Amino acid sequence: MLPDNVDDDYGRSIALADAMDVKVVGSPFRDAARVKALFPVLIEGRESALVVMASGSVGDNVSIDTVSVYTHLESGQIVETKVDVSSDSDKAPNRAERKPKRNVKDAEYKDLYRIDRQLRSETRNIYNRLRSIEDDAEFVHYVTQQLLPQYPVLPNERCGSWYVDPAKARQHTTVYFKSTDGHCGNWKFSLRRANTHIFDILHRADKRGCIVVDSTRSGKSMPDSFSRTIPIWCSVWNRAIHKLVQLKGDPKDQRLAMWDNRVHMPPSIVSDSELRQVDILLDSFVDKLLASDIGIAAIADKVPKPLRPIWITRDQRLVFPPDFTEATFTPIVCLSASASSSSS
Repeated sequence: MLPDNVDDDYGRSIALADAMDVKVVGSPFRDAARVKALFPVLIEGRESALVVMASGSVGDNVSIDTVSVYTHLESGQIVETKVDVSSDSDKAPNRAERKPKRNVKDAEYKDLYRIDRQLRSETRNIYNRLRSIEDDAEFVHYVTQQLLPQYPVLPNERCGSWYVDPAKARQHTTVYFKSTDGHCGNWKFSLRRANTHIFDILHRADKRGCIVVDSTRSGKSMPDSFSRTIPIWCSVWNRAIHKLVQLKGDPKDQRLAMWDNRVHMPPSIVSDSELRQVDILLDSFVDKLLASDIGIAAIADKVPKPLRPIWITRDQRLVFPPDFTEATFTPIVCLSASASSSSS
């Protein structure tokens, strides 16, 4: 009879071995973990309780050559079945064999690490860096010159200037949206980087919108300045302008009815939880802006539609230009020159 207080199959096997007065090889049994791993395979398809033993060399260098499967039949008869596990693939290595194998693996890891370092070093040489910038600049040129040529192009300091045609950039100016202003837990609206000159550019461009160009490190599709800083900037200005419009109370002003104060961030990058945390802070940013010396009233007259960020990255395959002529917002197109690892 098998003990009723032992639930584990392996424990039942050892208990049955004790009842049968059968010695388990090894004391302590050094390969117990290996036998236990083999146990479910050996008992597959058998309904009766089993006892698994290992026979082989005993001592410091324990190895498994044969596993004995003892089947306890319902009739009370015990049948022994030996299973040879001494093949090269399954045989457990002894201690003398283990040390050199570990050294070989260590050497292989060192070789792989050295090769990885070498490949990384080669991709960071001057030629590859310049070639990467050239490739990214071609993408920026395609979007700004062929897809959306009607929009003014504004490089974001400082990396954005690398990818914009100098002749095109000289027509307007640069902007400064700092990625650290959008880092998680450090969200802010900076009065020093209010970028008020953008509204003059939008006004001269017949309020159609603009394109901001920036890049980021390898592996990311867009910088934090695009995914968080600019969305915060747009929402703060939208709310500040809307408050001024409400204070005026002009019933003919259509901005009283159609105005979007929400903060829009790319859902594939910014979680709902982070979005809610940012939204809680926005009203305090608006109060700070309204209390500043910035001429918000003059700016408000230049913004007939709320600002909204639109993201274009290398992960997208744009063939036809997006059409914002009938949009209820002013698009601030965030054009990321960088290729993520998945799209490169």
